[in-house]
Amino acid sequence: MIRNVAAHVADARPGIPAALILGLATAALAGMAAFLLAGGSKTGTVLAIALAASPLLIYLSIQRPLIFPFGLYAVLVPFNHLIFLHGFGTLTKLAGILASAGLLFHIVRNKRIVSPPRVLLAWFVFVVLACASLLWAVDTTQSITLIVLLLQLFALFAVTALVPVSREELLVVLALIALGGIAAAGYGGKLFLTGTQTVGNRLFIESAVEGEYLDPNHFSAALLLPLALTLVYTVYAPWITRKAVGFAGLAVLMVGIYASGSRGGLVAAAAILLAVLVRTRRWLQLIGVTLAGLVLSLAVKSAVWSRFSADAMSGSGRSSIWYIGAHAFMQRPVLGWGIGNFADAYDRWLLQLYSPILMQWDRAAHNFIIMVAVELGVVGLAVLVWVMIEQARALRHIEPGSDLYRVRIALESALLGLLVMSFFLDTLYWKYAWLTFTAVALARSAALPSRQQAEAPQPRMVPAAAARR
Repeated sequence: MIRNVAAHVADARPGIPAALILGLATAALAGMAAFLLAGGSKTGTVLAIALAASPLLIYLSIQRPLIFPFGLYAVLVPFNHLIFLHGFGTLTKLAGILASAGLLFHIVRNKRIVSPPRVLLAWFVFVVLACASLLWAVDTTQSITLIVLLLQLFALFAVTALVPVSREELLVVLALIALGGIAAAGYGGKLFLTGTQTVGNRLFIESAVEGEYLDPNHFSAALLLPLALTLVYTVYAPWITRKAVGFAGLAVLMVGIYASGSRGGLVAAAAILLAVLVRTRRWLQLIGVTLAGLVLSLAVKSAVWSRFSADAMSGSGRSSIWYIGAHAFMQRPVLGWGIGNFADAYDRWLLQLYSPILMQWDRAAHNFIIMVAVELGVVGLAVLVWVMIEQARALRHIEPGSDLYRVRIALESALLGLLVMSFFLDTLYWKYAWLTFTAVALARSAALPSRQQAEAPQPRMVPAAAARR
């Protein structure tokens, strides 16, 4: 039934009855939206906007699910943990569920998929290993929580890796990712510059959950993909007006990273800048961006530079965490302690080893590689290396002469920035990391020749004459 409705929507022809029905429906929705707006509450305002836009959103969800609802998900990722729905979770989670359902419906409806990338198989093996680690995990409660989250992230990644993508849809999605990052950086920069949500001269954005704050390191990491996309757009922009718009976006993103006070975020941003510099050879423009960024860092009174100088050796206790983690790894080197159990392994070794600084209980790994080594052992590390290799090779078929080569530069630079950030942060269970993987998968699909798009098998039709026999 749903498929028949979608077909009628897609094949509808303009006419008086259709126009009249659409007009009456739009008027009714507009009246309901006005009624909700009159209530004055923020929830009513959001519902009113969603209701007024519902005809267009329903059409897009059927015809262009990558634009909506996946585009909404891409915009909301940097705002994750800031907008909660009571009794459900984050608005980003809801958008992700809608995106998975919309893209899956699109695949079933059109009976077309692209050839699966090898990185999809690599991630599948990693997820299976993570699930299997429940058999030897120390704390299965924590493992189950993270496995459920990992399965949700992988499911959205898998369906987007299989859906056919046009170049136009890819560029729209990438633009939405960049705009979402710029909006989040602008929001965070405003809070920081007004001093409303700062601790120790660092930005700590208050979450919708009372008493909780968004980790500034993760806020900074969520801006890396938008930064890479905006940087490449600015470098290749043909007109001075577009370059000016790009520079303005870069300035906003850098303010957000500086406001976070994240040293890892700043190092990752520098890695992205260096990668784009080497790949594009646009020396003057990128040197100008670098100088502007340094001047901006002096203007924004953030704690990032003081944190570099005051705590250069221990990295806020990271070196001791990694030292303890290394001993925990040696105790269970093959299969590890089980997914999500780094903190348990860390606690068991905390009082047995000397630390030059006072360490707390239940610390995160603050390093993606060490986290996987402790939780999944050598086997997990081997699978992770496979994943990283396939992730880095995913866009190798996009050659310099392709019109998507600039996209390849941006996304591979973003992957490098994410890898650098992962040396200082646990990024596996965060949506911004998987959004980067998803963007790479979409770019790969958009660049594939049409012969690599497979059709689902069609039922064999029996001739009418033969049916009567």
